[in-house]
Amino acid sequence: MDLIEWLDETLDPYWDYYQLEGQDGIFSAEIYHYMQQLVELQETIRNWEPDHRKYEK
Repeated sequence: MDLIEWLDETLDPYWDYYQLEGQDGIFSAEIYHYMQQLVELQETIRNWEPDHRKYEK
């Protein structure tokens, strides 16, 4: 299992909080905040490409 799949499985139970955008109380807001960061991390991982000039030495 790769990191993106693991993050998807980990975040799966919390998508309702994410859709509420933290409007359902303080815990909902905290969950939303952390999920935003994890979703951004997933996008960074998906878009990452190695710098071949740096790693082909």
